[in-house]
Amino acid sequence: TPTPSPTPEVVLNKFPGTGWEIERDMLVIGNDAGPIRVFTPELGELIVDAADLLPGDEVVRETWTVTGPENATYLAGMVTTRVPADGLKPERWVTEMLAVDLNPAGPVLANRAPFHENSCDQAANSNVTGGLGDVAITSMSFNQFSSCTEFEEGLVVINPRTGEVPWTRPEAVGFGYRSTGTIVLDIPNGTGEGDGGYPCVDAVGVSSATGEELFRFSTVGTLVPPQCNDYGTVSNVNFGYGDRGVLHDAYWVFKPTYNSALEGLHSFDAFTGAPVFLESNVNATDPATGLVVSANENIGLKVYNPADGVPLFSMTPEDYNSLNASVNSLVDGRLYLTTTDQELEVDVATGEVLSTTASRFPLGVLGDFLYMNDGFLEPRDSAAGA
Repeated sequence: TPTPSPTPEVVLNKFPGTGWEIERDMLVIGNDAGPIRVFTPELGELIVDAADLLPGDEVVRETWTVTGPENATYLAGMVTTRVPADGLKPERWVTEMLAVDLNPAGPVLANRAPFHENSCDQAANSNVTGGLGDVAITSMSFNQFSSCTEFEEGLVVINPRTGEVPWTRPEAVGFGYRSTGTIVLDIPNGTGEGDGGYPCVDAVGVSSATGEELFRFSTVGTLVPPQCNDYGTVSNVNFGYGDRGVLHDAYWVFKPTYNSALEGLHSFDAFTGAPVFLESNVNATDPATGLVVSANENIGLKVYNPADGVPLFSMTPEDYNSLNASVNSLVDGRLYLTTTDQELEVDVATGEVLSTTASRFPLGVLGDFLYMNDGFLEPRDSAAGA
Protein backbone atom coordinates (compact mmCIF):
# COMPACT_ATOMS: atom_id res chain seq x y z
CA THR A 1 0.00 0.00 0.00
CA PRO A 2 1.48 3.39 -0.93
CA THR A 3 2.39 5.82 1.83
CA PRO A 4 -0.25 8.57 2.05
CA SER A 5 0.89 12.00 0.96
CA PRO A 6 1.88 14.08 4.02
CA THR A 7 0.11 17.13 2.59
CA PRO A 8 -2.60 18.01 2.11
CA GLU A 9 -4.24 15.91 4.82
CA VAL A 10 -7.86 15.96 5.85
CA VAL A 11 -8.99 14.06 8.94
CA LEU A 12 -12.56 12.79 8.83
CA ASN A 13 -13.01 12.88 12.59
CA LYS A 14 -12.17 16.54 13.03
CA PHE A 15 -15.86 17.02 13.78
CA PRO A 16 -17.02 13.73 15.31
CA GLY A 17 -20.19 12.25 13.91
CA THR A 18 -20.16 14.26 10.70
CA GLY A 19 -19.35 13.25 7.15
CA TRP A 20 -17.88 14.56 3.95
CA GLU A 21 -19.04 15.62 0.52
CA ILE A 22 -17.43 16.87 -2.67
CA GLU A 23 -19.49 19.77 -3.94
CA ARG A 24 -18.41 21.24 -7.26
CA ASP A 25 -14.76 22.25 -6.65
CA MET A 26 -14.72 21.90 -2.85
CA LEU A 27 -14.32 19.09 -0.35
CA VAL A 28 -16.58 19.83 2.61
CA ILE A 29 -16.24 17.99 5.91
CA GLY A 30 -18.73 18.48 8.70
CA ASN A 31 -22.03 20.32 8.31
CA ASP A 32 -23.87 18.62 11.13
CA ALA A 33 -25.42 21.96 12.17
CA GLY A 34 -21.96 23.27 13.01
CA PRO A 35 -18.66 24.53 11.57
CA ILE A 36 -17.13 22.91 8.50
CA ARG A 37 -13.69 22.32 7.05
CA VAL A 38 -13.25 23.10 3.37
CA PHE A 39 -10.44 22.07 1.07
CA THR A 40 -9.89 23.32 -2.48
CA PRO A 41 -6.84 22.50 -4.62
CA GLU A 42 -6.20 26.22 -5.09
CA LEU A 43 -6.60 27.45 -1.49
CA GLY A 44 -5.82 24.42 0.65
CA GLU A 45 -7.73 23.89 3.88
CA LEU A 46 -9.98 26.48 5.54
CA ILE A 47 -12.26 26.46 8.58
CA VAL A 48 -15.67 28.06 8.16
CA ASP A 49 -17.35 28.89 11.48
CA ALA A 50 -20.32 31.23 11.81
CA ALA A 51 -19.12 32.28 15.26
CA ASP A 52 -15.98 33.73 13.66
CA LEU A 53 -17.94 35.40 10.86
CA LEU A 54 -20.51 36.91 13.27
CA PRO A 55 -18.45 37.96 16.31
CA GLY A 56 -20.57 38.76 19.33
CA ASP A 57 -23.61 36.82 18.09
CA GLU A 58 -24.83 33.70 19.89
CA VAL A 59 -24.82 31.13 17.09
CA VAL A 60 -27.28 28.29 17.69
CA ARG A 61 -27.06 26.41 14.42
CA GLU A 62 -25.33 26.70 11.05
CA THR A 63 -25.72 24.67 7.87
CA TRP A 64 -23.49 25.24 4.83
CA THR A 65 -23.65 24.42 1.15
CA VAL A 66 -21.69 25.15 -2.01
CA THR A 67 -23.42 27.26 -4.63
CA GLY A 68 -22.74 29.83 -7.33
CA PRO A 69 -22.37 30.06 -11.11
CA GLU A 70 -20.01 27.76 -12.96
CA ASN A 71 -16.37 28.49 -12.06
CA ALA A 72 -17.45 31.05 -9.43
CA THR A 73 -18.48 28.93 -6.46
CA TYR A 74 -18.84 30.17 -2.91
CA LEU A 75 -20.47 29.07 0.35
CA ALA A 76 -24.02 29.82 1.44
CA GLY A 77 -24.92 29.32 5.06
CA MET A 78 -28.27 29.21 6.84
CA VAL A 79 -27.38 30.48 10.31
CA THR A 80 -29.64 30.83 13.35
CA THR A 81 -28.64 33.07 16.26
CA ARG A 82 -30.36 33.69 19.59
CA VAL A 83 -31.03 37.26 20.68
CA PRO A 84 -31.22 37.32 24.50
CA ALA A 85 -34.18 38.75 26.37
CA ASP A 86 -33.79 42.45 27.08
CA GLY A 87 -35.97 44.05 29.71
CA LEU A 88 -39.56 43.31 28.79
CA LYS A 89 -38.59 42.01 25.35
CA PRO A 90 -38.44 38.18 25.26
CA GLU A 91 -35.65 36.23 23.62
CA ARG A 92 -35.96 35.51 19.91
CA TRP A 93 -34.26 33.45 17.24
CA VAL A 94 -33.09 35.05 14.01
CA THR A 95 -32.27 32.99 10.92
CA GLU A 96 -30.16 34.57 8.18
CA MET A 97 -28.61 33.58 4.88
CA LEU A 98 -24.86 34.23 4.63
CA ALA A 99 -22.78 34.42 1.46
CA VAL A 100 -19.13 33.62 2.15
CA ASP A 101 -16.24 33.94 -0.28
CA LEU A 102 -13.05 31.94 0.19
CA ASN A 103 -9.59 33.39 -0.33
CA PRO A 104 -6.08 32.46 0.87
CA ALA A 105 -6.50 34.53 4.02
CA GLY A 106 -9.64 32.68 4.99
CA PRO A 107 -13.42 32.94 4.62
CA VAL A 108 -14.88 36.41 4.06
CA LEU A 109 -18.48 37.37 4.81
CA ALA A 110 -19.80 38.85 1.56
CA ASN A 111 -23.47 39.29 2.47
CA ARG A 112 -25.83 38.77 5.39
CA ALA A 113 -29.52 38.63 4.48
CA PRO A 114 -32.47 38.19 6.90
CA PHE A 115 -34.60 35.10 6.38
CA HIS A 116 -36.89 34.64 9.37
CA GLU A 117 -37.35 35.75 12.97
CA ASN A 118 -39.10 33.52 15.47
CA SER A 119 -40.15 33.52 19.11
CA CYS A 120 -38.96 29.96 19.72
CA ASP A 121 -36.19 27.74 18.43
CA GLN A 122 -38.07 24.50 17.85
CA ALA A 123 -39.57 25.50 14.52
CA ALA A 124 -36.50 26.67 12.64
CA ASN A 125 -35.54 24.56 9.62
CA SER A 126 -31.95 25.37 8.76
CA ASN A 127 -31.38 22.78 6.03
CA VAL A 128 -30.01 24.38 2.90
CA THR A 129 -28.48 23.27 -0.36
CA GLY A 130 -26.99 25.07 -3.32
CA GLY A 131 -27.61 24.98 -7.03
CA LEU A 132 -26.32 26.29 -10.32
CA GLY A 133 -26.25 30.06 -10.03
CA ASP A 134 -26.74 32.36 -7.08
CA VAL A 135 -29.32 30.17 -5.37
CA ALA A 136 -29.70 28.62 -1.93
CA ILE A 137 -32.61 26.24 -1.49
CA THR A 138 -34.40 25.74 1.81
CA SER A 139 -37.88 25.18 3.19
CA MET A 140 -40.19 26.94 5.59
CA SER A 141 -41.64 24.38 7.96
CA PHE A 142 -42.56 23.94 11.58
CA ASN A 143 -42.59 21.19 14.15
CA GLN A 144 -46.22 20.13 14.34
CA PHE A 145 -45.74 19.05 17.96
CA SER A 146 -44.46 22.47 18.99
CA SER A 147 -46.53 25.41 20.17
CA CYS A 148 -44.35 27.53 17.93
CA THR A 149 -46.16 27.63 14.58
CA GLU A 150 -44.82 30.80 13.01
CA PHE A 151 -43.55 29.02 9.92
CA GLU A 152 -45.47 28.01 6.85
CA GLU A 153 -44.62 25.00 4.72
CA GLY A 154 -43.19 25.40 1.27
CA LEU A 155 -39.96 25.68 -0.67
CA VAL A 156 -37.99 28.94 -0.74
CA VAL A 157 -35.09 29.84 -3.03
CA ILE A 158 -32.84 32.72 -1.96
CA ASN A 159 -30.03 34.61 -3.69
CA PRO A 160 -27.32 34.60 -0.99
CA ARG A 161 -25.55 37.54 -2.64
CA THR A 162 -28.54 39.85 -2.42
CA GLY A 163 -31.12 38.26 -0.13
CA GLU A 164 -33.68 38.38 -2.92
CA VAL A 165 -36.16 35.52 -3.32
CA PRO A 166 -36.40 34.75 -7.06
CA TRP A 167 -39.11 32.11 -6.67
CA THR A 168 -41.00 29.97 -4.18
CA ARG A 169 -43.33 26.96 -4.29
CA PRO A 170 -45.51 27.35 -1.19
CA GLU A 171 -47.77 24.47 -2.26
CA ALA A 172 -44.94 21.92 -2.10
CA VAL A 173 -45.27 19.45 0.77
CA GLY A 174 -42.06 17.46 0.24
CA PHE A 175 -38.64 18.11 -1.23
CA GLY A 176 -35.72 16.20 -2.69
CA TYR A 177 -32.80 18.39 -3.56
CA ARG A 178 -29.04 18.51 -3.74
CA SER A 179 -26.57 20.91 -5.29
CA THR A 180 -27.75 20.31 -8.83
CA GLY A 181 -29.83 22.10 -11.40
CA THR A 182 -33.06 20.30 -10.49
CA ILE A 183 -35.24 20.15 -7.40
CA VAL A 184 -37.83 17.38 -7.09
CA LEU A 185 -40.99 18.37 -5.22
CA ASP A 186 -44.16 16.75 -3.93
CA ILE A 187 -47.02 18.91 -5.24
CA PRO A 188 -50.62 18.05 -4.26
CA ASN A 189 -52.60 17.23 -7.40
CA GLY A 190 -56.14 17.58 -6.07
CA THR A 191 -57.12 13.94 -6.64
CA GLY A 192 -57.75 13.02 -3.02
CA GLU A 193 -55.81 11.58 -0.12
CA GLY A 194 -53.57 8.59 0.38
CA ASP A 195 -53.61 6.03 3.16
CA GLY A 196 -51.95 8.41 5.59
CA GLY A 197 -54.54 11.13 5.11
CA TYR A 198 -52.14 13.43 3.30
CA PRO A 199 -52.89 14.78 -0.19
CA CYS A 200 -52.03 12.76 -3.27
CA VAL A 201 -49.08 14.36 -4.99
CA ASP A 202 -47.25 14.65 -8.28
CA ALA A 203 -43.47 14.27 -8.44
CA VAL A 204 -42.41 17.54 -10.06
CA GLY A 205 -38.91 18.47 -11.20
CA VAL A 206 -38.15 22.19 -11.41
CA SER A 207 -35.08 24.25 -12.32
CA SER A 208 -33.30 25.49 -9.19
CA ALA A 209 -32.35 28.72 -10.97
CA THR A 210 -35.74 29.72 -12.38
CA GLY A 211 -38.42 27.48 -10.88
CA GLU A 212 -39.37 26.33 -14.39
CA GLU A 213 -41.09 22.95 -14.41
CA LEU A 214 -38.99 20.32 -16.18
CA PHE A 215 -40.98 17.14 -15.62
CA ARG A 216 -44.00 15.84 -13.74
CA PHE A 217 -45.23 12.35 -12.83
CA SER A 218 -48.62 11.71 -11.33
CA THR A 219 -48.77 9.27 -8.43
CA VAL A 220 -52.33 8.32 -9.34
CA GLY A 221 -52.33 5.56 -11.91
CA THR A 222 -54.50 2.73 -13.13
CA LEU A 223 -54.90 0.86 -9.86
CA VAL A 224 -58.49 0.01 -8.93
CA PRO A 225 -59.57 1.52 -6.64
CA PRO A 226 -57.24 4.48 -7.32
CA GLN A 227 -54.36 4.80 -4.89
CA CYS A 228 -51.63 7.37 -4.59
CA ASN A 229 -48.29 7.97 -2.98
CA ASP A 230 -49.26 10.40 -0.24
CA TYR A 231 -46.90 13.02 1.10
CA GLY A 232 -43.61 11.41 0.30
CA THR A 233 -42.85 10.68 -3.32
CA VAL A 234 -39.47 12.35 -2.97
CA SER A 235 -38.74 10.38 0.18
CA ASN A 236 -38.61 7.32 -2.07
CA VAL A 237 -35.93 8.81 -4.28
CA ASN A 238 -32.49 7.29 -4.59
CA PHE A 239 -29.86 9.84 -5.51
CA GLY A 240 -26.72 8.72 -7.37
CA TYR A 241 -23.91 11.23 -7.29
CA GLY A 242 -20.50 11.90 -8.77
CA ASP A 243 -18.35 14.85 -9.78
CA ARG A 244 -16.77 15.38 -13.18
CA GLY A 245 -15.20 18.81 -13.46
CA VAL A 246 -17.56 21.73 -13.01
CA LEU A 247 -20.80 19.76 -13.10
CA HIS A 248 -21.80 16.57 -11.36
CA ASP A 249 -23.21 13.36 -12.69
CA ALA A 250 -26.33 13.03 -10.60
CA TYR A 251 -29.51 11.06 -11.04
CA TRP A 252 -32.94 10.89 -9.46
CA VAL A 253 -34.51 7.44 -9.23
CA PHE A 254 -38.12 7.06 -8.09
CA LYS A 255 -38.89 3.72 -6.48
CA PRO A 256 -42.43 2.37 -6.26
CA THR A 257 -43.71 1.76 -2.74
CA TYR A 258 -46.21 -0.83 -1.58
CA ASN A 259 -49.19 1.36 -2.44
CA SER A 260 -47.67 3.44 -5.18
CA ALA A 261 -49.45 3.99 -8.45
CA LEU A 262 -46.20 4.90 -10.20
CA GLU A 263 -46.03 2.16 -12.82
CA GLY A 264 -42.46 1.01 -13.21
CA LEU A 265 -39.31 2.90 -12.38
CA HIS A 266 -38.70 6.55 -13.26
CA SER A 267 -35.16 7.87 -13.47
CA PHE A 268 -33.72 11.07 -14.88
CA ASP A 269 -30.73 13.36 -14.96
CA ALA A 270 -30.78 15.60 -11.90
CA PHE A 271 -29.59 18.60 -13.91
CA THR A 272 -31.89 18.50 -16.92
CA GLY A 273 -34.71 16.12 -16.11
CA ALA A 274 -33.87 14.07 -19.22
CA PRO A 275 -34.67 10.34 -18.85
CA VAL A 276 -31.77 7.97 -18.16
CA PHE A 277 -31.52 4.20 -17.83
CA LEU A 278 -30.93 3.22 -14.22
CA GLU A 279 -31.59 0.27 -11.98
CA SER A 280 -33.68 0.77 -8.85
CA ASN A 281 -30.63 1.61 -6.79
CA VAL A 282 -27.44 3.49 -7.59
CA ASN A 283 -24.52 2.43 -5.38
CA ALA A 284 -21.93 4.76 -6.87
CA THR A 285 -21.13 6.88 -9.91
CA ASP A 286 -17.66 7.20 -11.41
CA PRO A 287 -16.52 10.84 -11.26
CA ALA A 288 -14.13 10.23 -14.15
CA THR A 289 -16.24 8.28 -16.65
CA GLY A 290 -19.85 8.83 -15.61
CA LEU A 291 -20.39 5.08 -15.32
CA VAL A 292 -22.81 3.84 -12.68
CA VAL A 293 -22.71 0.74 -10.49
CA SER A 294 -25.92 -0.84 -9.21
CA ALA A 295 -25.90 -3.92 -7.02
CA ASN A 296 -28.27 -5.89 -4.83
CA GLU A 297 -29.21 -9.49 -4.12
CA ASN A 298 -31.78 -9.56 -6.93
CA ILE A 299 -29.85 -8.06 -9.86
CA GLY A 300 -26.31 -8.98 -8.86
CA LEU A 301 -23.92 -6.24 -9.91
CA LYS A 302 -23.87 -4.08 -13.05
CA VAL A 303 -21.53 -1.30 -14.16
CA TYR A 304 -23.12 0.61 -17.01
CA ASN A 305 -23.56 3.91 -18.81
CA PRO A 306 -26.85 5.55 -17.77
CA ALA A 307 -27.24 6.91 -21.30
CA ASP A 308 -28.17 3.44 -22.57
CA GLY A 309 -28.12 1.13 -19.55
CA VAL A 310 -25.89 -1.44 -21.30
CA PRO A 311 -23.65 -3.27 -18.79
CA LEU A 312 -19.90 -2.88 -19.23
CA PHE A 313 -19.13 -5.24 -16.36
CA SER A 314 -21.52 -7.46 -14.42
CA MET A 315 -21.84 -10.23 -11.84
CA THR A 316 -24.72 -12.67 -11.61
CA PRO A 317 -26.90 -12.55 -8.49
CA GLU A 318 -25.54 -16.00 -7.56
CA ASP A 319 -21.91 -14.85 -7.69
CA TYR A 320 -22.63 -11.52 -6.00
CA ASN A 321 -24.52 -13.16 -3.15
CA SER A 322 -22.08 -16.06 -2.76
CA LEU A 323 -19.20 -13.60 -2.38
CA ASN A 324 -21.23 -11.57 0.11
CA ALA A 325 -20.07 -8.62 -1.96
CA SER A 326 -20.63 -4.95 -1.22
CA VAL A 327 -19.66 -1.90 -3.27
CA ASN A 328 -17.15 0.54 -1.81
CA SER A 329 -16.65 2.93 -4.73
CA LEU A 330 -16.21 3.33 -8.48
CA VAL A 331 -13.48 5.75 -9.55
CA ASP A 332 -11.45 6.08 -12.76
CA GLY A 333 -12.93 2.90 -14.20
CA ARG A 334 -11.95 0.84 -11.17
CA LEU A 335 -14.52 -0.85 -8.99
CA TYR A 336 -13.73 -1.39 -5.30
CA LEU A 337 -15.56 -4.26 -3.58
CA THR A 338 -15.51 -5.97 -0.22
CA THR A 339 -16.12 -9.71 -0.36
CA THR A 340 -16.19 -12.40 2.31
CA ASP A 341 -12.39 -12.56 2.59
CA GLN A 342 -10.91 -9.87 0.34
CA GLU A 343 -10.89 -6.22 -0.65
CA LEU A 344 -10.98 -6.16 -4.46
CA GLU A 345 -9.97 -3.61 -7.06
CA VAL A 346 -11.42 -4.53 -10.47
CA ASP A 347 -10.81 -2.98 -13.88
CA VAL A 348 -14.37 -2.73 -15.20
CA ALA A 349 -13.23 -2.52 -18.85
CA THR A 350 -11.47 -5.91 -18.74
CA GLY A 351 -12.88 -7.61 -15.63
CA GLU A 352 -9.33 -8.12 -14.35
CA VAL A 353 -8.84 -8.19 -10.58
CA LEU A 354 -6.01 -5.72 -10.01
CA SER A 355 -5.75 -6.23 -6.26
CA THR A 356 -7.22 -8.45 -3.57
CA THR A 357 -6.00 -6.26 -0.69
CA ALA A 358 -7.40 -2.86 -1.67
CA SER A 359 -8.38 -1.77 1.83
CA ARG A 360 -7.51 1.81 0.82
CA PHE A 361 -9.65 3.12 -2.00
CA PRO A 362 -10.77 6.47 -3.38
CA LEU A 363 -14.16 7.87 -2.47
CA GLY A 364 -14.14 10.83 -4.82
CA VAL A 365 -12.13 13.14 -7.04
CA LEU A 366 -11.22 16.75 -6.36
CA GLY A 367 -9.28 18.19 -9.28
CA ASP A 368 -5.96 16.34 -9.44
CA PHE A 369 -6.51 14.69 -6.06
CA LEU A 370 -8.19 11.49 -4.96
CA TYR A 371 -10.06 11.65 -1.67
CA MET A 372 -9.27 8.37 0.06
CA ASN A 373 -11.37 6.39 2.51
CA ASP A 374 -8.83 7.04 5.28
CA GLY A 375 -9.34 10.79 4.97
CA PHE A 376 -6.21 11.62 2.97
CA LEU A 377 -6.01 13.50 -0.29
CA GLU A 378 -3.33 12.19 -2.60
CA PRO A 379 -2.31 12.76 -6.22
CA ARG A 380 -4.78 11.28 -8.66
CA ASP A 381 -2.14 9.39 -10.63
CA SER A 382 -1.06 7.36 -7.59
CA ALA A 383 -2.27 3.79 -7.15
CA ALA A 384 -5.27 3.48 -4.84
CA GLY A 385 -5.01 -0.16 -3.88
CA ALA A 386 -2.21 -2.30 -2.70
